[in-house]
Amino acid sequence: IPSPFPRFRSEFPGIEHGKYYLVTGNEKSGKSQISDFMFLLHPITYAFNNRDKLSVKILYFSLEMAQSEKFDQLTCYWLYNKTKGRVRIDTKQLNSLNAESPLDPEILELLEGEEYAEFFEFLEENVIFYESIGHPKGIYNQCLTFAEQRGTYTYKEIPWTDNKTKEVKMRKVIDTFEKTNKEEYWIVITDHLSLLTTESGLNLRETIGRFSSSYSVRLRNIYKFAVVNIQ
Repeated sequence: IPSPFPRFRSEFPGIEHGKYYLVTGNEKSGKSQISDFMFLLHPITYAFNNRDKLSVKILYFSLEMAQSEKFDQLTCYWLYNKTKGRVRIDTKQLNSLNAESPLDPEILELLEGEEYAEFFEFLEENVIFYESIGHPKGIYNQCLTFAEQRGTYTYKEIPWTDNKTKEVKMRKVIDTFEKTNKEEYWIVITDHLSLLTTESGLNLRETIGRFSSSYSVRLRNIYKFAVVNIQ
């Protein structure tokens, strides 16, 4: 999936299968906004416009913002993109929170049109939001279940020594994992790591370390997720 920033493609060519991306910055520096644009809005729009070339599935663990708020942001982006920048509103304007400044009838007409319905139907089919899963193992298990429904394992046998009898036996273990559709991109986004539920016996720093170096790496290496962590 090509980068949305043409002049930056020598550094960031785009989203690849089996890559780990970390978006980091100071508090309130716009990490979620740039992450959502790069790894949610642009990929889903690109896939929508290129349905004959590729497909994309996005698992979004939103630990800070409700799904309804994300959809409001997505709607504002769709309006901006659809009108080539002519309509530029924020979520407050979208929801007509200011009684003296209701939503323009032209915008309402766009939101009631077939193109809007088609895009958001596509989005709902290909983006899964999770608001209540914040435990590292829970996130990993959810991704694992998702992957196993869309791929298969291959196995191999290795010698294994019984600790009690010391007898060497052959044991069947997982060798590789193959996606059913190799052209389908799997993106998992966690926003953000500081809101993870701590694992038993670990503090937050240690929990983040385990999530980053163990669970996220397995999702990248074995299942070829594009892993996006925000910190």
